[in-house]
Amino acid sequence: MEGGVVQGFRHSGIDLFRGHRLDRMVRECIQNALDASNKDLSEPVVVALTLNNLDSANHDALSGLEPFLKLGLQRSETVGSEDEKNWYKNAIAVVNQPSVRVLGIHDANTIGLVGSANKKSASKSRWLALVAGQGVNLGQNNDGLGGFGHGSNAAFAMSRIRTAFYLSPTIDENGNDVVRFQGHSLLQTLFDADNNQTAPDGFFGELAGFEVNPVTSPNIPEWFASERQDAVGEGRGTSVFVCHPYIDDDEQAWREILVSVVANFALAIHMGNLRVKLGNGDVIEKETLDDAFMRVAKLHYEFGDNSDGLRVTTETWKNLESVRTMLRPTISSGAHPLVVKGFGEAHWFLRLGDEVKKRTVTLAREPGMVITSKAPSLGPMALNKYLDFDLLVCVRAGSDDSGAVVVKQMEDPSHTSMAYDWVSEEHRSTVRRRYEMFTKAVKTDILDVHAMPVQGEIEVIAIDGLLTPALLGDESEHDSISDIRITVGARPRRTPKMPTPKPGDGGMGQGRPPEGDGGDGGPGGRGGNPPPSPTGALDVEGVRYEKSNIRYLQIFPTGKVVGEYTEMKIFGHQLVRGASRLVLFAAGESVTDYLPVRIDPLVPLEPSAQNSVPFGNGNGGRQEAVVWIPNDMTNLAFGGVLYRGV
Repeated sequence: MEGGVVQGFRHSGIDLFRGHRLDRMVRECIQNALDASNKDLSEPVVVALTLNNLDSANHDALSGLEPFLKLGLQRSETVGSEDEKNWYKNAIAVVNQPSVRVLGIHDANTIGLVGSANKKSASKSRWLALVAGQGVNLGQNNDGLGGFGHGSNAAFAMSRIRTAFYLSPTIDENGNDVVRFQGHSLLQTLFDADNNQTAPDGFFGELAGFEVNPVTSPNIPEWFASERQDAVGEGRGTSVFVCHPYIDDDEQAWREILVSVVANFALAIHMGNLRVKLGNGDVIEKETLDDAFMRVAKLHYEFGDNSDGLRVTTETWKNLESVRTMLRPTISSGAHPLVVKGFGEAHWFLRLGDEVKKRTVTLAREPGMVITSKAPSLGPMALNKYLDFDLLVCVRAGSDDSGAVVVKQMEDPSHTSMAYDWVSEEHRSTVRRRYEMFTKAVKTDILDVHAMPVQGEIEVIAIDGLLTPALLGDESEHDSISDIRITVGARPRRTPKMPTPKPGDGGMGQGRPPEGDGGDGGPGGRGGNPPPSPTGALDVEGVRYEKSNIRYLQIFPTGKVVGEYTEMKIFGHQLVRGASRLVLFAAGESVTDYLPVRIDPLVPLEPSAQNSVPFGNGNGGRQEAVVWIPNDMTNLAFGGVLYRGV
């Protein structure tokens, strides 16, 4: 048609899926299949992936593209880039080949692309949203099939000729069984010899006036019907055929698909909601999931996160840790999910231990797709007060206003991040309120109970950067002071309220400073350095350190003992950047003393250290350190002063 907006060769919807195309295509198609599961069936959704050649007998399905590809080549030679011109040359060569490679993604036990095929239809149609739509959103109800607002472009991004075919046994808008087939190419606005403007979208089907309608059974090309039949058999569902995909090595492609399936959908497989069959013979289901995970973990070890040898997204590799947590949790919800009033239920899996080196909450939604490990209010910065853990939380579905719908409304088009901006303005405040109820429950009902040790905790308050013990249950007189937990010892105990250490109070030893009075020796006569003034500064090896602020200080024994000293781990959240040092003190029944800490259990600190140990890597945020303290002091309450280098 003439007039209208001119669409160039670059397309924002395609660009969204260009990086790591195969991984993103697999995620999109499987997620759409799960969202379209047939609730009347008790069987899991089946997704089969095939990689075969479109034979010459059906090759005319692509030959109609050639005139438009030639128009595109002519235009690119005058106003296009070199890349654009080469793309058209290659595409023309492909449609003239005797056979073309096709990636097929087929699903079964779903409702298929239900709805009208009439583009003028006012009713919501899955067929139109996927096959004939751009930016068409079906809404974000419980079975919204991903909305197809932008996900339909994943197939074009995966195709080297931007062409895909769709086959769906389903029901039409009147509830009648129907089998439809149609092709769709997405090029750009072009102009013929008479300067008539063409539409960027082209369709393969049955011509009716100016419309191209889907081909229906029994006129569907035999090759496509046979591919679906061989892959998943009879029944409703959807097949997407990506022509001339970005695949150069079949073996590598199957490895990448295996990684994408396991890392992104292991939860759905574990829950019995999904079964995946690969064209190389692999079947990934509940009974084979553990073996598939071990194979993927081996690939991760071999190729790493960013190797050209295995092209999957960083998000997918990160999701693999959540799979490990699900399969090998320290503790999980089991038959008792987290229940949040006004939000719904969530199953969860928590992994703790020395091999966990981060604090991560990964969010998934039923039927079992992992979304993100950086969800609002559950990202790394919101978890600083906890010890290292890995938590996978899957929000249950069940109704049109369930928590899964709330999460879905916050997802970006590629299902890899969440933000309130994706929610329509009319629903944003409600979604925010419900979601924040959920995140609060995750922290208080799961993490506060399981992720941070509860035995032997005392409460402390921070005054001007100095941590001072306070009685449990006491209300602080300082409303602006943040609560801080310190984990110590192996059992809870009463901790008296102690005065702030004063300059000149003796350390735990008999040493004397070069200048001034370090005080009398403490218990045991260990000897040690006199403490610095908590209101002053440190000078260590020519570097000046001034008092700074710290939050969420945690100190706990690791269980290692060497001679008279016990190893202690320290975690804290440093509010400022820069190299820093930490001075620890212990509060006894009647006195507060600085600890004679050591970095090496057999070697006292040098006097120049002024009883301080290095703390922090200079980047701010969460820090950790290891120190050794006398064995008989492990059951005391601790505080500390942080000094930042200036």
